[in-house]
Amino acid sequence: MKIVVFVFCLLPFLINAQVPIVRSKTVRSIYVMPDFTSLNYTDPKHQEAWMPKAGIAVGVQLKLKVNNSFFLRVGAGYGLKGYRNMEVGLRLGSNVNPMTGYITESKIETKGEFHEFQLPLAFQYDFNGEDFFIAVGADLVGQVGHTTKRQVFYGDGTSDIISYENKSQWNTVPTISIGYTFPINYHYNLSIAPTFRIYGNEWILKDSRLYSYGIKFLLDFKP
Repeated sequence: MKIVVFVFCLLPFLINAQVPIVRSKTVRSIYVMPDFTSLNYTDPKHQEAWMPKAGIAVGVQLKLKVNNSFFLRVGAGYGLKGYRNMEVGLRLGSNVNPMTGYITESKIETKGEFHEFQLPLAFQYDFNGEDFFIAVGADLVGQVGHTTKRQVFYGDGTSDIISYENKSQWNTVPTISIGYTFPINYHYNLSIAPTFRIYGNEWILKDSRLYSYGIKFLLDFKP
């Protein structure tokens, strides 16, 4: 993953600034997006310690011209994702000493990993001479091969593993990207876009949501 990202990062330095940006009714692209995924709870009673976990997604897309400024982006991709989360400040029965009244705190660590098939759909608006753009849309994703481990750390220093039922599910993931396009030659562009994604459906655990943030690198090709 590091090698792929390094190659994409080097491309802008090879660009000739006088080369015009690809302008076409249909542009084909491949993309890679390293990112970090986190799990958080929508219920404020949960005290949390966030620990983002690195992941990556790759795919292809078509950029279809609507008019001079608006484009429709559709595609397909695959992602390998993971997450970590810590629930802290928990008061369980074992945290209370009936003899002394001493109260300790427990915590629960959740670790997960899953594969994700992505069908992204977004509207892109180009501005400032088509160098800068913003894209807003949603990914329809199928999450499969999910594995989860939940471990309880009690206040007395002991721990326990919670049995957990994993399942695959579909999710709708709203996304927003703000990026910049570098021309390479008359057929190729490189676009770099910081991207934020938040999963719309509850994520297996009650009152929980996944979200991710990363940088999307797109290599555009005009036939």
